[in-house]
Amino acid sequence: MKAITMPAMALALVSCGESHEERGERLAASAAEAKATADLYEQRLRDAGVEVGSAETRGPSTDPRMSKAEFEALKPGMTYAEATEIIGGPGDLASESEVAGIHTVMYQYEGFGDVGANANVMFQDGKLVQKAQFGLK
Repeated sequence: MKAITMPAMALALVSCGESHEERGERLAASAAEAKATADLYEQRLRDAGVEVGSAETRGPSTDPRMSKAEFEALKPGMTYAEATEIIGGPGDLASESEVAGIHTVMYQYEGFGDVGANANVMFQDGKLVQKAQFGLK
């Protein structure tokens, strides 16, 4: 297999009609536009007296997005069913394994908050053992 060097990679990008810098600028502008749109909708909800991240803004109970308040309500030892009830829906299965008789499952959730907000929740033998989040509000 032939290794591709950075100049060859840059040439490939230019030959596709878009330089690395142009693509970066386009993606940054797109992310900024998405964040501005999300901020606008959140402000409209707040103006209407709706708490952002509440059940009213989440849609049906199968909406798996997680707010920071929901994340903080998750406690070690909870079952997946208890966590799902707090969050309002199931997460996406990120990984599952069984080692030395211990069944480990990790679920990922999109989050309310900044662009890319998310949370991961890990269960071992049916009990919550670890959680992590980024950008939740």
